[in-house]
Amino acid sequence: MNLLTSVVVPLASIAVGAVLTYWLNVRTRKASQVEELINAAIGAVAMEEASRSAITAVRGVEHLPDAERVALEHSVIRAAIENHNAKNMLAREALARVMVIDQGVRRYYYEPETISQYSAEILAYLLRLRGDRRRRRGGAGLGHEQPSEQPSRRPSADDRGPAQHSTQAK
Repeated sequence: MNLLTSVVVPLASIAVGAVLTYWLNVRTRKASQVEELINAAIGAVAMEEASRSAITAVRGVEHLPDAERVALEHSVIRAAIENHNAKNMLAREALARVMVIDQGVRRYYYEPETISQYSAEILAYLLRLRGDRRRRRGGAGLGHEQPSEQPSRRPSADDRGPAQHSTQAK
């Protein structure tokens, strides 16, 4: 009995502690990866939204001759549109990654113009999703989340969301 208490019990407790530590680390790492995906999507949608204001924001060119001013405005607007399109595609990629975690994002993904039209709604949904996930795992949020609300409806598997109507009319 002395051998049992002096060798087996400590080894068993070490093994149980190691398994518990491993399980907690894996769970924490997975939760962190999911939150990183959601944060990346929030950032990408916010950057897409911000890039829209640059499309018409050509200021400080009143002193230029008309031809130069028009040429500069066209080049700035062209660059802003290209930037906006790039940000839109990055936001769609980020939403595609989040779609693996939460199918509710699906309704915003299919049409590129949906992100521009519904960016505030998408940001609110992603912030709610992040807050809900933090509350479920018992972590304290950073205080930036909106109170959890249930969506007005749950999307079906083939729901193409707000943009569905614009593509069917074409």
